[in-house]
Amino acid sequence: MKAVFLTVAASLLLYLSHVANAQDFFEIVDIQDTQAEESSSKPWQFRGHIQQELKYGLQAPDSSYAFERNTSGLSQFRTETFLEFKYRFSNDLSAQISAKNEIDYLRWEAGEKNWQIKNYDTLLKDAYVDYTFSNDLWLRVGNQVIAWGESEGLSITDVLSTQDFREPGQAALEDIRESLPAILLSKPFTVGDSNSNLNLALTYKAGTDRYAQTQEDFYPLVTFKTANTATNYSDLHPGKDWELAFQYIVHANGGDYAFVLAETNKNTPELFNLQLDTQTDQISNVEFFQRRQLFYGISANKVINSFLLRSEFGVITDSELPSGSNVELVRNKEKRLMFGTEYSGWTDWLFSLEYDYLDRSPRSYSLIDERSSGFVLRTQYTAFNEKLITQLWYLKLADQGGEISRLTFTYKPIDNWEINAAYVIYENDKPNSTLYPFRNNDTINLALKYGF
Repeated sequence: MKAVFLTVAASLLLYLSHVANAQDFFEIVDIQDTQAEESSSKPWQFRGHIQQELKYGLQAPDSSYAFERNTSGLSQFRTETFLEFKYRFSNDLSAQISAKNEIDYLRWEAGEKNWQIKNYDTLLKDAYVDYTFSNDLWLRVGNQVIAWGESEGLSITDVLSTQDFREPGQAALEDIRESLPAILLSKPFTVGDSNSNLNLALTYKAGTDRYAQTQEDFYPLVTFKTANTATNYSDLHPGKDWELAFQYIVHANGGDYAFVLAETNKNTPELFNLQLDTQTDQISNVEFFQRRQLFYGISANKVINSFLLRSEFGVITDSELPSGSNVELVRNKEKRLMFGTEYSGWTDWLFSLEYDYLDRSPRSYSLIDERSSGFVLRTQYTAFNEKLITQLWYLKLADQGGEISRLTFTYKPIDNWEINAAYVIYENDKPNSTLYPFRNNDTINLALKYGF
C-alpha cells in the first residue's frame, strides 16, 4: 500500500509541475501595499483566524483495542478560532498575547456518533513581555515557545519544547510546538567577523506533551482501557518543577553552530507503577512519572550553494527518580543523532532528507529496541505563484516505531482564505511500538481557514 501511495503521489507532483509550467494563472503584479505600511506605524497589531476542520477515518480501528469509533466514518468535526494581539510600548518594550479555542461537535461513544458540543477547549498560547536593555540584553517573560531544535523525526536539542501529539504525524514540527511558562534571556556578542548569542531559559511547571482524550482516535492509553474501563490514571508530581537550559550559538560562514546544556523533566510521561484490584485481579490504578534528565548536545547547519546541511547530536543521562521511589537509580544514557540536508536548486521544488539514530542503554523495564534508526523524506512543490503548495512526507520513526506517509495540499485562492487537504497513512508491524494500536487509523483531512 505504501509503495502505491508514494508512486501515485510522486506522479501527481510531476503532473502539477507540468500544468504550472504550461500556464501560470497568477502572474506577479507589483503593487504598493498601503495597508501594510499603515499597520507598521501603529503601536499595536491584531490577527486571527477561524478554521473549520473535518477528518474522515478510512478504516475501522483495530478491534483488539477499545476504540470508541469502531467503523470507518467521520471522526472529527471541529471549529478552531485563534486570536493574537501585540502591543509595542516603546522601542525596548513590547507584549504579546494569543489564545486558541477548539469546539468539537462530534464525539464517538461505544461505536455510536453523538452530534453535540462535548469538548470546548480554550488554550492560552503566547502571553509574554519583551524588554531590550541598553547593553542589548534581551528578556522575554511569560508563556512562550522555545524552539531550539529542527529535527522532524527525533527531538534532540529541542529539550524544552512540549508538543501536541493528539494526531501523530499529521503536522510539521513548527505547527505542534506548545507554549510553556518561562523566562528567556539572550545576550548577543560580536567576535571578529562572527556573531553569537548566549541564551538562558528557565521554565516552571512546563507540563508534558499533549495527547488525545479517551474518545479520540489516538488515545495513548487505549491498551489499558481494553483491560479495564474503570482504571484510574494519575501522574506523580515531578521531583522538581523547574527546568534550566543554556544555549550558546555562533553565526559564522553561512551557518549556525550551537552547544546546549540542560536539566529538564522528560516531556513524555513514562509508566511508573501498576496496581491490581485484589478481588477482580484487574488493573485498578496506573501511575506515570516524568523522568529527570541531564542533557548536553550540539547542533549545526550550513548553507552551501543550493544545499542546507543540518545535524544534531545529544546525550541524555537520568539524574534522579520520583520522590518516594525505593528503586535504586541506574544512570541510563541515550545518545541521539540526526543528519539532514535540503536542496532548493530546482525552481519551485524543495527536497529534504533526514536520518535519525537512537542508542539506548539497556533498561530492564523497556520492551523497545536498544538501537533504532529512522528517516524523514519530504518533497515540496509550489505552483501558481505560490498559491498552491503540495508536500509529500514519509516518516520512519526511530523513537516510537512505525511509518507515516502524508500527502498535503495548501491552496490560497484569494487573500485571507486557505484550503487544506491531507491524506495520511499509518503502517506498523511492531507490537511493542507505542503507535502499534493506531496502524489502521488512516485518515483524510479537510480544512477551510479564514484569516484576518
